[in-house]
Amino acid sequence: MGNRPDDGQLPLWIRTWAPEILSLTLSICLVATIVGILQAYDGKPQPDLGPTLTLNGLIQFIATIAQFTFSYPLARGLGQLKWLWFLPRKPHPLRDFEAYDDACRGSWGSLKLAFRLRGGSGIRDRLLTQVAALVLASAILNGPFTQQALVFDTSIESPSLNGTATLTRVSTMSRSVDGSVSIDDLGNIAMRSAIFHAAQATTDRFRPHIMPLAPNCTTARCEWEPYNTLGICGKLVNLTATNLTGTRYHREWTLATIEQYLNNTFIGMPEAQDPEIQATLTALLEPMRYVSIYSHLDPSVQLPEDLMKAASAELIVAYSDDGNIDMVTSARFSNIDKFKFLAMQFFYCTRTFQTRVIDGVPETKELGRAIQVVSSTVRTVNPAWNEDMRTPPEGLRFESPCPSIVKNQTLVLAPPPASGRDGETFTIDACTGLLASGELIGSSNGMGLYVDKAGYVANIGILSTPVGLALQGGLGSQPGPLDQATQWSNMELLVNNIADSLTNMLREAGPSFVGNEDGILEGIAYAQLPLIRVRWGWLVLAMVQVVLCAIILGIVIHITSKTDVEARKDSSIAALCALDSSVKEKLGPWMNMKGAKSGSALLKVRLEKTEEGYQLCLVDESKPP
Repeated sequence: MGNRPDDGQLPLWIRTWAPEILSLTLSICLVATIVGILQAYDGKPQPDLGPTLTLNGLIQFIATIAQFTFSYPLARGLGQLKWLWFLPRKPHPLRDFEAYDDACRGSWGSLKLAFRLRGGSGIRDRLLTQVAALVLASAILNGPFTQQALVFDTSIESPSLNGTATLTRVSTMSRSVDGSVSIDDLGNIAMRSAIFHAAQATTDRFRPHIMPLAPNCTTARCEWEPYNTLGICGKLVNLTATNLTGTRYHREWTLATIEQYLNNTFIGMPEAQDPEIQATLTALLEPMRYVSIYSHLDPSVQLPEDLMKAASAELIVAYSDDGNIDMVTSARFSNIDKFKFLAMQFFYCTRTFQTRVIDGVPETKELGRAIQVVSSTVRTVNPAWNEDMRTPPEGLRFESPCPSIVKNQTLVLAPPPASGRDGETFTIDACTGLLASGELIGSSNGMGLYVDKAGYVANIGILSTPVGLALQGGLGSQPGPLDQATQWSNMELLVNNIADSLTNMLREAGPSFVGNEDGILEGIAYAQLPLIRVRWGWLVLAMVQVVLCAIILGIVIHITSKTDVEARKDSSIAALCALDSSVKEKLGPWMNMKGAKSGSALLKVRLEKTEEGYQLCLVDESKPP
């Protein structure tokens, strides 16, 4: 093969191998294109390439073309190695010729060729053939390996453009319009429902705590910054242990209220005055325990000024542990000294929460709470303690309209110190707060009679039964009578549940309060956003394939140019003309394929230049070359 260019023409080797060189160049460009595309989209969302095309499909399409474009020059180079294999002085079995032909046609033939060649003087050609055959056989892996390079990471989440993350809070609690406040029946029902829900949760041993108000999250994960809201805080006080003077006062008050409550039960009926009926009732009702819940016109204990102003309600609980209190005969109040007293105190306060939703499950943590008054024009928002709400003086005003003196009065609270929002304030319209507190007091006051033989034979008010269960047994799986530590734990749970339930109620009503413009707090809704991840190791095969293909093709071109053997490559016509007459005679009739195949394993041939050109000539190994 000459290498000198004719006038105005490219060198002969370039013209001879131009299709293979162009195909190899295209293959290199396609692999570089795959790398460039994947580099551009690595770590980014799936691009929109139209309704019928995806990035994975595009990469697979390019990889398929790249597989063809590097297989073509490699197969052609392997076909040329077939002729070079028989060029050395030492002959090779004729069947090697067929093995080369099979290798040029596919991966399986290439794989067989790589492990078939044995011996021979052409060590260089054998190694080159084996490498070329293995690379060509590996072409079948190009598609699967390239597909593995592109994966989608679904563990990454990003803010969703279509998702919603909202929750409610209260910064202004007001139903006041032009100084007039109206709390409708729905508001009163919501208050009673919140108290009842807290009582029910407390008596449920499987779900004893009130869950914070659930946010609105339309995706599987949402987050909010820590936020502040108006709420209710509760506190339990042991009046029996802290104030002896107050205890005597509460006993006197209890004496005055027991008669009133008992007269509302069957015990106060005229028939119950009959001695025989009294004896029967005594047998039925003993031992009996009593629970009374009521409010006073003054605080049971001295409170700091901020707590006094922010107080919503104080519910006094009178109860008996001794079941021998006689409440049937005329001497039924003789054991009043055995009564004990607690105070359930509720205050308007500010609370800091942090809420998030993970895997669709809401989770809210309380970070802090505070009762700190910034300013106040109202004495207190507890209507039992506020003289302006007493009309007539001996009564309490729990229903609207509020007295004119109360209108436009406000109570302003500061956020918890740990919230980091010192300038934020929370306003309670005095009339709204007083009426809401009045509903809390009115719904909670009551009494209950508990008989060991029959349970509660009488109860008035929402809280009488749960308070009785908490103090006298039957709460969850706790049998009575209860020790003081258990009683205290049960009552603290009840107080906290009521406070949390009322806080949820206020927050739920937040968007409807006048002036509560920031009642809906928006967060961030996250959605799974599949991001493209490129595993570059899976592209190494394609890169190595094109590099080795270029090296092998270059070596084959170079070796061919150093000989005068034509570039026959994998030409079928050249193969038909290659056998000289002596070889054909030895093989026998061409139709006898079985004989030809067996003979090809025994005949040794080499490529020699004859008058008809290069042919595979039979070699007699018994004669020296």
